[in-house]
Amino acid sequence: MTALVHYLASIPRILTETIILDADIATIAQDLTQHSDATLLGRGIHYPIALEAGHRLKEISFMHAGGYAAGELKHRSIALNRPDMPVIVFDSVGLLQEKTLSNAAEVKVRGARLWHFGHHTDDGIRRTKCAEIVALFSYAVVTQMLAYHAALAPGQISTNPAISENLQRWSSLLPLQGKRWLAMRSTAT
Repeated sequence: MTALVHYLASIPRILTETIILDADIATIAQDLTQHSDATLLGRGIHYPIALEAGHRLKEISFMHAGGYAAGELKHRSIALNRPDMPVIVFDSVGLLQEKTLSNAAEVKVRGARLWHFGHHTDDGIRRTKCAEIVALFSYAVVTQMLAYHAALAPGQISTNPAISENLQRWSSLLPLQGKRWLAMRSTAT
């Protein structure tokens, strides 16, 4: 019980550290919009995060993106990967980390443009080491920021006016912290 309380108490710090990564996430989102498709991979409890990221990218930025289970890579999504296709891997410290890192290496060897969100990464965004359950909160924020920045990438709104409408609807659904982030973002640009 005390471990759970400790994990819950660390969430505000982890989310603050995640929001600080805004510029890095914006860079990745801009690169994503240069491609027509994206694949997002997660293993175990991170599989729903990969699905959510795919849905967010489709909904907010009108980009074709699909979330897949990293454990199913050899059976399904590896056949869909093309050279230079963007692939995002959500990872955490845990029992399945080594297998997820192996999947990421396999995708990279096949020529994919790889970004890795996790504690152990050389080709993506490194985040603070935290419990796997707390990483879910961090990744939920990352998926929101990724979709937001992909929608705002140069040329996206001008080619699809519905993106602007989706951004307005999405920002009205954000919790208070998200609205503060949007306000800080709009005054910075």
